[in-house]
Amino acid sequence: MIVFPFRSRKSPAAPHYIQMTGGVFLILFTVLGSSGCSSIDPSSEQPPGGPVREIAVGGFDSSDPDRQRIARHFRRELAARLRDSEAFEAVLLPPPPRLPAGAVLITGRMIDVSDGSDALRFLIGYGLGASSVRAQIELRDAGGQMLARFEDSARARDGSMSMTPWAAGSDADEVTAAMADGTADAIVRWSRGEGLEPSLLDRLF
Repeated sequence: MIVFPFRSRKSPAAPHYIQMTGGVFLILFTVLGSSGCSSIDPSSEQPPGGPVREIAVGGFDSSDPDRQRIARHFRRELAARLRDSEAFEAVLLPPPPRLPAGAVLITGRMIDVSDGSDALRFLIGYGLGASSVRAQIELRDAGGQMLARFEDSARARDGSMSMTPWAAGSDADEVTAAMADGTADAIVRWSRGEGLEPSLLDRLF
């Protein structure tokens, strides 16, 4: 908890304390709510039963057939980030017909893919009208038992990146990559017994 010294309003130093307090809270708000970052929302979670040595990235579907490219891109990005983490002996993509003992299977679906609003991006900006994606992710053991279920979401860093909704090379790829990065971090934390959600220090640094 951050405690700021109290000064009377009559003190000439009081405005400086007020400005400092406001500045700190503005920084915290900006960091914790910065666009482009992934947001983890667990609905069920239990720790892994033992060391997770191998992890398999299964299918990711989309309720909208037109968004299948986004789902496939997310799956590839997630596998790449899990490999880069070096937290597992193997990242299996595609998963084998039979999972090895101790392996965990990741599956999910894209539940929201928003193009945002060109008008808000152009006229207002500041993140309004930004493109966004949201997915539900499930983790299961080799026997099919549910270990965790959570949602992850991400928004474009600002509302003025691309005026071509979800075209190849547009901000769709960047938003999807940001969400894959956050999902991979959450899965690595979970595999270590730290929980899916990042700590405050993780959010800040």
